[in-house]
Amino acid sequence: MSYKKFFMPIDSGNELRERIFGALLVAKHFDVYLEMLHSVPGVKINRQLPVHILEELEEFALEKQQTESVKFNELLHDITKDIGVKITKESVAQGFCVHPLIQLGDRSSLIAQESKYSDMVVCAAPTDGIISETFESVVLQSGKPIMVIPREMKTFDTKSVIIAWNNSPEAARTITEALPILKNAQRVHLVSSPEYLPEGDNLEKLKEYFAFHNVKITTEFLKTALHPGETL
Repeated sequence: MSYKKFFMPIDSGNELRERIFGALLVAKHFDVYLEMLHSVPGVKINRQLPVHILEELEEFALEKQQTESVKFNELLHDITKDIGVKITKESVAQGFCVHPLIQLGDRSSLIAQESKYSDMVVCAAPTDGIISETFESVVLQSGKPIMVIPREMKTFDTKSVIIAWNNSPEAARTITEALPILKNAQRVHLVSSPEYLPEGDNLEKLKEYFAFHNVKITTEFLKTALHPGETL
């Protein structure tokens, strides 16, 4: 398949400008429509409160949404000028453009639902490696491939790709879903370790699989450390 639509959830936390810029770099590289969800948490309201208090709380929530929406749109317009991308209000469009989707409600629930309508989800790496509710919702609820990008990123390309192969169902599904990226890469290097692949012949079967898709790969066995990420 060829990618047509990416989705990214975005909040008002740190590195907001940098995260938006990074997502746009990814969308520009793949020439796709990027839907960017900026969700504003709603106020949890106890319906047993007096009516006039309920009305005040609901009004406060709407005012907060409007304020956050204005700030987000101003920032998005500013960034898109630098990168050269059109902001579109259309729900369906072709090529590189960005569609801001601003909604009020529970962020995790909104992300879990809205992320399902895309080819891939772009998500910024969690701060200090601490998994947030937003990140967890994307990983566990979207059912889509996820591209995790640094919170600050100046350039982006997919010329060189490394595949960390652990022989799991998740890894098998990942390489299939990543074929559009792998086909256009100049270098694809697959690494594994005896811990995950005791029979080295399986690497030959992987090479044969990729050959069906005209993807030439190189392979290597690594000595794994306590943390696989360190080895990579």
